[in-house]
Amino acid sequence: MSVVQTANYRYLHRPGLRKSGCALAVLGLCLTAAAATAQVPDDLAEQAEAQPAWPRPRPTAVSIATAPSPDILRAHPIFPLLETAHKAAEQSQWNCDYTCTLVIRERIAGQLSDFQYAELKVRQAPRSFYLRMLSPDDRAPELLFVTGRNEDMLWARCGRWPRLPDTTISLALDSPLLRQGHLRPLTELTMADLLSRSIRQLESDAHFGECEARIYHGAKVDGQSCTCLQVTHPVPRRNFTYHLSRLYLDDASSLAVRFEGYTWPELPGGDPVLSEEYTFTRIKLNASLGERDFDPQNPAYGFDRP
Repeated sequence: MSVVQTANYRYLHRPGLRKSGCALAVLGLCLTAAAATAQVPDDLAEQAEAQPAWPRPRPTAVSIATAPSPDILRAHPIFPLLETAHKAAEQSQWNCDYTCTLVIRERIAGQLSDFQYAELKVRQAPRSFYLRMLSPDDRAPELLFVTGRNEDMLWARCGRWPRLPDTTISLALDSPLLRQGHLRPLTELTMADLLSRSIRQLESDAHFGECEARIYHGAKVDGQSCTCLQVTHPVPRRNFTYHLSRLYLDDASSLAVRFEGYTWPELPGGDPVLSEEYTFTRIKLNASLGERDFDPQNPAYGFDRP
């Protein structure tokens, strides 16, 4: 019995079974975290498509309001990565519906969180998603959105949000509550969001120098073959979000299945500091999701019923 199936997870949290259910859920998700670790071949140096360093680093005062000319962009070491990411965005559009387990780690206020897990369902048309943070208690966030319904607002339930009862409320997609305890809003954690955000980051970095870019083939995420796009900025600058970032694209589906972002070492010669990490596991593509999957009255969900 899979602990991430919606109906089973709700069953495990019924009165009288909550403690045993939590133990099974934690065990299953810990195994997921172990399986989700990204692996790359030992001979990365031979397989990497290393791009030459930018010849003349630009000063940090350069504005990013104007994009580089096409000729300058093509000469930038990031250009092959950006081209690969754009191609992945085009090729992955046919993967409309999917279900998965999302594994999250983020550094909040200087502290790296434990692994967090979310059940995720995504439908392309009409745009819909369901997300529930998997937790030993029933107070973790649960969100549902369907374009054109509920006045284009979320159905949301969370007993951890301050000054709000543990009941179903309607929230705007940009509500600050959706970022509470997270670096990213809970509504921006789909694979499409991850790829779009990475493309924007690559486009921003392409305005500046001091950049090393590599493409690694044969990486593994959750046992699946992937292409890894890695960008390194050796020197901290206000223009750069990360010292080191890695985006993993599934070779079979072109979907973005993992991202790692690191800030600069705290001491010279030290290791990069993990800032955020998102991994999509147990992915089921073209899942034929129906109206019941995006109905707040679904008995497997925890939303209030009239």
